[in-house]
Formats: sequence, structure tokens, C-alpha cells
Amino acid sequence: MKRKNCPFCNQLFSIGYIKARGEVISWSTNKKKKQTFSSRWAVEENDIKLGIFNFLKYGARVKCYRCAECKIILIDENMVTD
Repeated sequence: MKRKNCPFCNQLFSIGYIKARGEVISWSTNKKKKQTFSSRWAVEENDIKLGIFNFLKYGARVKCYRCAECKIILIDENMVTD
């Protein structure tokens, strides 16, 4: 993977993961919580699934970039199949 620089301060990003145990990771414009009895692996209609959920590996993860200076994390949607 090619190293990238932060678009705000131009510092070199660190590469890492956002991880979750037991449910899928998704991005949404809807700030409401999931319904109580909905599947933990379901992604709602307009949400974007981030990462791959794998029951045998205990959860989901998505590779991302982090800038220690700006305290931001950048997720490249092209990397969600890791």
C-alpha cells in the first residue's frame, strides 16, 4: 500500500484498523441507533458497509489512515475488502 499524507497538515499518515467485535461497521447519515432486534450484521438501506465482518475472526475491521497531528482518521472505501 502506498503511504499517504494528511490533506490538512501534510504529515505522513499511520496505517491501522478500526475494529469491532460482534457486529458490522457502517457509515450512515442517520444518527439513530439500530433497531433493538435488528441483525448485528445488517447494514441499513443507505448506509455504507465498512470492512468485512468475519464471525470466525471475532468481528469486523476496516483499514484506515490516521494523522496523529490533526487527530483525524481517513477511511478509503477502496480498502474495505481487506
